[in-house]
Amino acid sequence: IFSSAFITTALNPKSIVFFLAFIPQFIEPELPFTTQAVILGATFFVLAIISVLGYAALAIYAGQQLHLPLIQRWTHRIGGGLLIGAGGMTAVTS
Repeated sequence: IFSSAFITTALNPKSIVFFLAFIPQFIEPELPFTTQAVILGATFFVLAIISVLGYAALAIYAGQQLHLPLIQRWTHRIGGGLLIGAGGMTAVTS
């Protein structure tokens, strides 16, 4: 999963434009470019890992909560109500 997420993010045109527009603001022309690029890249990588781990933890928690009977009951009620509403709207507008 991690490798596919990395490839998707790396090949996303919005990510490329972001780096081209945002990162040069933090590059000092007097200092070596390679060192600065490595530091900025490592910082972004660490923050991205923290973000992805946070989303993963949230997804695990949500998945566990969805197995609770009370949550399933309300999920089924809300889903059924939405389907009834969509059917009603289809009947009225047709």
